[in-house]
Amino acid sequence: MPKQDTQFVEKAVTDLMTEAARPLSLSVGQSISDVYYGLIGSRTQTYASNRMAAEMMKREDFIKNLVIKAENIDEVDLKEPEMHIIGPAIEATTFYMENETLKKMFEKLILSSMQISKAEFVHPAFVEIIKQLSPIDANIIAMIGIKSFPVVEYRLANSTNNNYLTRETNVFLDTEIAYENSNLVQSSITNLERLGLISIDYVAKLLNEELYNKFLEHDLYFEVEKQLQQWNKSNPEVGFDKVVIQKGSLEITPLGRSFTNSCI
Repeated sequence: MPKQDTQFVEKAVTDLMTEAARPLSLSVGQSISDVYYGLIGSRTQTYASNRMAAEMMKREDFIKNLVIKAENIDEVDLKEPEMHIIGPAIEATTFYMENETLKKMFEKLILSSMQISKAEFVHPAFVEIIKQLSPIDANIIAMIGIKSFPVVEYRLANSTNNNYLTRETNVFLDTEIAYENSNLVQSSITNLERLGLISIDYVAKLLNEELYNKFLEHDLYFEVEKQLQQWNKSNPEVGFDKVVIQKGSLEITPLGRSFTNSCI
């Protein structure tokens, strides 16, 4: 690692810990530095264990930027960081140096834990939640905000007895990725619901019926129509005569709102 970069990191940490005008700077800077070097190890040990200067440089850059951003928190809003938040979060970033989206979420969580204005939103579970997200998951939860979105199931149905068979669930089209890989988005929606960040309701639908028109024009709908024909050939005794969409709604949960406020 270039000598000037190492010196920059050391100076940033030292400046933050010794700045007399900000009483909490000492403990905040010391917390970041101690946790980082305690969990990750000394520079010499990390070089020896990883044998990759590039990896060490990314880690150094991360902690350098984190310390600088912590230094810029308004003194009035600055608080002691929660060690049970920043410890696991800093440790987790070791495995996310190549993933900018998730790495920034860990950074935001760490910084939020140092702000009085964000304290009510920070939860220890968020470290594990971020670890279970994909970049697509992160992008979707970020775009949802406080709005409600349409979501549907594609079902094979029988008009006579109202029997149905769900073929596709959690179909969500309010992201361009859905038109490239709908299965990937369905998995993301399912994962976000599993983590408690969003809720999906197939009983209550949105009032604006036009929002569901796009689901009748998507390739997945036509694929399910083909499945209808194939099903009736293979299972004539349990026939279905149409494809229906079960209209539902998707919205963020209270946990999801806290998550976006502290991590995104």
